[in-house]
Amino acid sequence: MGEPISDVAAMLETIHSSLVKLELLPDLMLMDIQLPDWHGLEQIRQLKAHPLWKRVAVIAGTAKEKPGDREGSLQAGTDGYLS
Repeated sequence: MGEPISDVAAMLETIHSSLVKLELLPDLMLMDIQLPDWHGLEQIRQLKAHPLWKRVAVIAGTAKEKPGDREGSLQAGTDGYLS
């Protein structure tokens, strides 16, 4: 769990893995909301819907902020937003 995950399929597999244990989860995740394959807000929603992952603080961010990104990330369940 210590290695960065840079691919959407790997992230989804990790979220739903039966090997996930609370003591192995990070305290904080930084999530880019402008992913090439999928929108990061959908991944954040999946994280926050999971009984274990919802405990992990998520800070959303983007290098190319669009109107509504901050509000959308907070509505998806992030704990903060960086632009």
